[in-house]
This record gives sequence, C-alpha cells and structure tokens, in this order.
Amino acid sequence: MPRRSRPLIGRNTAASRRYKNAIAIETPLQSETRRALRRLRYSEARVAAAQTMQVPVQRIQLWTHKPFSGLQYNTHIDYKADSSVDIGQMSRVCQFCSALRFRDEPFGLCCKQGRVSLPAIESPPEPIFSLLSGLHPLSKSFLLHIRRYNSIFQMTSFGARQVVTSPWKMAISEPKSAYLREVLLFAFNWKKSATEAHRMLEEVYSDHALSKSQCYRWFKKFQSGDFELDKEPHGKPPQKFEDAELQALLDEDSTQMQDKLAKQLQVSQGAVSLRLNSLGMIQKLSRWSPTSLAKGSNNGVW
Repeated sequence: MPRRSRPLIGRNTAASRRYKNAIAIETPLQSETRRALRRLRYSEARVAAAQTMQVPVQRIQLWTHKPFSGLQYNTHIDYKADSSVDIGQMSRVCQFCSALRFRDEPFGLCCKQGRVSLPAIESPPEPIFSLLSGLHPLSKSFLLHIRRYNSIFQMTSFGARQVVTSPWKMAISEPKSAYLREVLLFAFNWKKSATEAHRMLEEVYSDHALSKSQCYRWFKKFQSGDFELDKEPHGKPPQKFEDAELQALLDEDSTQMQDKLAKQLQVSQGAVSLRLNSLGMIQKLSRWSPTSLAKGSNNGVW
C-alpha cells in the first residue's frame, strides 16, 4: 500500500490554509462527494498493494517445543497440523451405544464397552412439560423467572428412607426478605391467593414468615402489573391493637419484653411502649405491674 501524504490540516502553510478555506465553504453535498472519492482512492490503493504482496512463507517446521509457544509465535511452524490442535471430526461410532467419538478418543469411554446402559430420557410430568414447551398460559412468565423457581425448589430433590421427628427438631434459619418475595411471586403466577401464600409461608417458616398484611400488599402490587421485587409496596395501613390484647399477653406472661410483645401484636415497639405507659404499667424485677399513676387509654385503641 503506498505511503500516505502528510495531511494539510495540521500544517501552517499556504497550501494548508487554502485547503482549510476550501473545506469551510463546502456544501454538505460537496463534502460527501469529496469523502467518497477519498474512500475510493484508498480502496484502490489497498487492492493494488494486496496484489503486489509477496507469497507468505511456507510453514514446514514441526511443532516440537510447545512450552511458552504462545509467547514465541513462529511463522514457519504449522501449528494446525499438530495432533493436539487438529483432533479431527467425531467420525468413530461405538458399536454398543452408537455414540460418536473423536479419532484419538479412547475406545469404551462412552459406555465401558456396553457395560453401562442408561435409560431413555423421559418427558417431564405435567404441568412442567406444558410450561417448558410453551403450551401453558403461564409459560412465558415461567420461563422468564425459571432461575428463581429453580432456586426455590433446589432443596426438594433430596430423598430419605426414614423421617426422624424426635428427640430433635430441625432448626429453620431465618430466610431473607428477597427470597420470601420470590415465593410470593411464584404463588401469584400459580393462581394462588394471598391467604394461601401466607399459609404456605407460615407452615414452612413459622415466625419468620411474612405477615398476612404484607402478603396482601405484595399481591395487590402484582395485580397492578408491577413485578419489581426490590421495592417495598407503599400504602401500608396503620397498625392498631386493643388494650385487651396487650393485657391478655401480659396476663399470660408478665416477663415478656417490649420487642416480643410488639412482634406478637405486629406493631412497632414504640406503640407498645406508649400503650404500656397509658395503662400505667412499669417493669419492676423483670415483671410488668400496674402503678397508681395510670393514664387515659385513648378509648383502648392505638
């Protein structure tokens, strides 16, 4: 390819100044025509240079010294002719299982010369088959969230011959909120109600499950077409409970702490603290007991 002349744009000569002035007053059509002619000249120059190139060096040497060959490339070595590079095609057929193998692949690697026989792959049961094949109305949503569903049921493939229920009980770790939201989305796509989804969570995670109100809020969000699981739905209703419920818990166990009472009533710890003050309850010797300085109860609702 011929050597390009030095451009005039970056030079401060009379010719460069004339070239700049000519470009400045060009119309868009003239500019496009000039660029097209320049591209044509460069293309013709490349073709002419390719025709005059020398014949490449014949690769006649064998690849004998292989360590660090990637850092010491030799144009005279025919790398592709080496057996470690050219493994051939899968043209060998096993006489026992009809599996294809490469030219240098050891015989019997596929089925141990007929000693190993695998059953045919069966079709998955319904409704998995319809969901995977696109025949189910929820196939699109199922395939979109298939990785999440697989993560949810990844522990269900374990088998056991004996179920031991005593003298110990398996401890269930507290699940992450993001995991519980994925379970709710799966239940929603499976046409379950918010009550059924909450019941399933309670059966598995007990105290660690989402509350029924949270399940209803998430289902309401899904029904609106919003399936974003990272954002908590708004519009949480105010938490209310009666003094009778709080008093019943104290009568059952007067040593309970505020955080435990708040968890059972599904309210904040601050709301429990205010109601205890309104009821005139103080904690003395790790027990809640009434005092003579009881305040109003605000009609018994907070």
